[in-house]
Amino acid sequence: MSTLDRRDFVKRAAGIAAGVGLSGKLLGAKPNNRVVGANDRINVGAIGVGGRGTWVAQVFSKVGKDANAQIISVCDVYQKRLNENKKVHNCDGYLDYREVLVRKDVDAVLIATPDH
Repeated sequence: MSTLDRRDFVKRAAGIAAGVGLSGKLLGAKPNNRVVGANDRINVGAIGVGGRGTWVAQVFSKVGKDANAQIISVCDVYQKRLNENKKVHNCDGYLDYREVLVRKDVDAVLIATPDH
């Protein structure tokens, strides 16, 4: 039995998710032309936008456009990274993660913080 480290797991999971997402397009699924309501859009807060968090948030925002999801707030303890990501995602930014969690309009949170 082979071991699977965290990076391999994330790569494989991303590959499977991409495959599932593309399968509908490849099989000729018709696009959904209905009006998207407020409950159909997933609002995401990104906590920790360092190297890894910035990359994950950028990938998510590209994928999220097709899935009716958007990043509406970012959080980091380093002001420079916070300001850069606020501009990239055109959203609110906070130095304290609790500000993101207390928002009523955040449906999901992307957390990319170090283990220390």
